[in-house]
Amino acid sequence: MTKRSLASELAHLFNLFLAFNHKSQGRIERARNRLDRALSLTNDAEPYLMAFDGILMVSEDRHESARKRFRESLSALEAAMDAEKKYVAPYCRLWLSMYDVNCAYEEIDRLWEEAHSLEATGTEKALLRLPPKDALRKEFGNRKGLTSTARL
Repeated sequence: MTKRSLASELAHLFNLFLAFNHKSQGRIERARNRLDRALSLTNDAEPYLMAFDGILMVSEDRHESARKRFRESLSALEAAMDAEKKYVAPYCRLWLSMYDVNCAYEEIDRLWEEAHSLEATGTEKALLRLPPKDALRKEFGNRKGLTSTARL
């Protein structure tokens, strides 16, 4: 995290809170507006913010942009050596695996279990909620794939 004034930090957190709140209520356009404001208050987006941006893009049916954003988050995490990497990385790999038609359900399930078992900050867990496991099973349970997420 870059240094910024207390007022800027509070504005950033306030906009992030409102983005999450609006998304939770299905007000996607308002969520986008608030997330863009939150992102404008930081010089470099943290990986969990990039992942949340990807989730918001999924809600906006901007799937190609979402995949790109999840990959950007993973790239940013390459340099990270903290607890954030432990949750955000498998979370992003989970979403990328759902987009990959060659990825078997077993791999999707494994990534869900990995992310579910990990510790994360309250902000990360709140913003980056895992999809319900039964919904994944229903959507991807019959998928037979050829690859793992190692190539994602």
